[in-house]
Amino acid sequence: MRTVRVECYAGSRADERPRRVVIDGREHTVARILNTSIEESAATKERIRRYTVLTQEGMRLKIIQAGDEWFLE
Repeated sequence: MRTVRVECYAGSRADERPRRVVIDGREHTVARILNTSIEESAATKERIRRYTVLTQEGMRLKIIQAGDEWFLE
């Protein structure tokens, strides 16, 4: 996994809907969210959000949010 920058929808829960993913300085606009899941650690209660998104360029990306960090799977 590698760290990426994700810009999110600025609604009531900003971490809920990724809009853009920046990989190596190149911005990819999210056209659709294909899948979303939330995992919660029983020990720490930390939530990990997983998204599968389709970009406008037709790329399918799997991104993960753990705390304030985002990762490309």
